[in-house]
Amino acid sequence: MDSRIRSAIRQLKNDDSIPAYEKTLFNYVLDYADQMDAAIGRYKELEGEVSNLKCDFAKMVQSSGVDASMLLPTKNVNSDGNLNNVNHSTAVGNTIEKADLSHLIEEKERLRSVVISNMLELSHPSAVSRGIRDGNYLRNVLDFLSIECGPQAFYHLWRPMDGGARLMKVVFPCRFYRDLILKNAPRMRFSNKLGIFIRPSLTKAERAKCSPWINPHLRVNKQHTARNIPNFQSGFGNSSAVSVASVALPPSQVPTQPIYSSPQSTAPPLS
Repeated sequence: MDSRIRSAIRQLKNDDSIPAYEKTLFNYVLDYADQMDAAIGRYKELEGEVSNLKCDFAKMVQSSGVDASMLLPTKNVNSDGNLNNVNHSTAVGNTIEKADLSHLIEEKERLRSVVISNMLELSHPSAVSRGIRDGNYLRNVLDFLSIECGPQAFYHLWRPMDGGARLMKVVFPCRFYRDLILKNAPRMRFSNKLGIFIRPSLTKAERAKCSPWINPHLRVNKQHTARNIPNFQSGFGNSSAVSVASVALPPSQVPTQPIYSSPQSTAPPLS
């Protein structure tokens, strides 16, 4: 603030005819002016430091022989038509961070999910009716396996297919119930719902490795028994230990080894 203005304000403050509330305003103006002067002084100091850093950076780039255009930030135009300096490395870092976050969310959901095969589907034109029937069927399975928590979501995988039941993915609110249903899955051999198989949700790498066995559209007119299905324990390690339910096979496809197996043995057909 100009020194003459400060002098005039001080004279007004010393004038007894000036009301007290006006003197309060004068004090506020002087305090604000002092803060602005300090901010402007600090800005000038930083401006000088930035200028010195630019000179040092230019000398360093020139001595190293690196193309300066590769180190300068790229320029983008925002919606207002103004130029924004966007550091390329920062943009790449943000992209990688978003990808890692997306993978983390997907992995967290996968660890709360199971996949059920051979869940009989209702042939009905109404999608609502099919969904209600699937929900009731799933609740019966959960009740038989002593799962007292309802799923957060459940849905069929892939498009409908004649002559084959699609896989159903079931997502639980927490991993505890996912582990519990895998632990109790062998009880299904004592239920009247034969052929149901429950396994953990696979990673992308595991799905790619076993896509011919788990995708019904890739195994039409093929016979798969417990003898020729890949061994999950040896193929995927402990992360995908399989819990087995009851499976009913036609006489022509009955394997020579027992169909009821533990996580250490060969898995039955995936549907």
